[in-house]
Amino acid sequence: MYLEIGTKNEASSFITLESAICGTAVASSKSINMSSKPDCIRFRMQNYIYSEYLITFRNNSNCTGAGIVLQAGQDVNISFDFASNFYLTPYTPSENLVSVCDKIKIMAPEDYNPEFYDWQYAIGSGNWINLTAFKGNNVLEVGINDLLNAPTHTQIHFRLRNCGGLPNTLTYVFTECSPKIHLIEPRNATCFYSKDGGFLVEFERTLTIDEKINFNLFKFTGIVDNVKQYQFLSDKFNQIYGNDKLYIWPDPLEKGEYYIKYQLVPIGENISSEVFIIDSPSSLQFEIVKADNPKCSDDLVGVDIEVTGGTGDYKFYVDGIEKTSPKPVKEIDGYYHIIGLVPTDINSIKVMDENNCIEKTL
Repeated sequence: MYLEIGTKNEASSFITLESAICGTAVASSKSINMSSKPDCIRFRMQNYIYSEYLITFRNNSNCTGAGIVLQAGQDVNISFDFASNFYLTPYTPSENLVSVCDKIKIMAPEDYNPEFYDWQYAIGSGNWINLTAFKGNNVLEVGINDLLNAPTHTQIHFRLRNCGGLPNTLTYVFTECSPKIHLIEPRNATCFYSKDGGFLVEFERTLTIDEKINFNLFKFTGIVDNVKQYQFLSDKFNQIYGNDKLYIWPDPLEKGEYYIKYQLVPIGENISSEVFIIDSPSSLQFEIVKADNPKCSDDLVGVDIEVTGGTGDYKFYVDGIEKTSPKPVKEIDGYYHIIGLVPTDINSIKVMDENNCIEKTL
């Protein structure tokens, strides 16, 4: 005669525990894995089932000593140590590091009594603490604020309290949130045609000693179907910044519309910045609108020049020498007048702005 345990409506689920003599089960210390939670126990001889009995579990259906009394000629007292055959599934995040701005989501199988879902956590090597707010739920979704006095950068263990069996435990370490951006300050290109712009980022906090940031830079490329398109331009990995909380993009950039994505290393949420614009002065352009013709060979002459674009005060060069005495200024007619020129000496005129930009087209 054999003593079997399984699910009543699933004949193939029954597993032989041990041989039984005269209805008395022989003691056994072996562990048996079952694919589902049992609800029936029976005595069987070959293909003949002598008797079967439904199992009634106590409130905590997975604790030691789920007492079962069978009538088989005489009372037979059988107790089991039920240990769940399961694996906790880390739904998110997939790694054991998690930002304090995020939550941990752990899933357990659904086919157990609600009393089984008795969640606990332990900080480091400390005692297990009950998460009573989540009892009865096969999904645990917690953040650091749900855990009393839980620190960052310390192992925190999670399990289902499983009396009589070794628990399946998942371990996480909470890290700081990715630092938030306080502002992005673009630095415009010097000249209309130059590619020496840039930007700096001011963050809301400093980095800890073991933190770094990965950056991706994107640039506006056009509009398709009324949607702005941005193209990946460059990346910077394992970047740091100082106590001033300022990060300066190390590469020169041309004028354009940009945004950055960044993520804290070793772990942190992926954050996109607002769009920012690196500008440039308008193109410097000048034109000689009038040049005096000398009446005599020794007459001094002047030229009238119209200048637009660029930045700030203009500088005028005649044959490579800056004209400073007198310095041309914009007159009431809107032109700059260069006077006192000897006709035979005039070979070239050049105009520059205060950033030394010249007339140039892209």
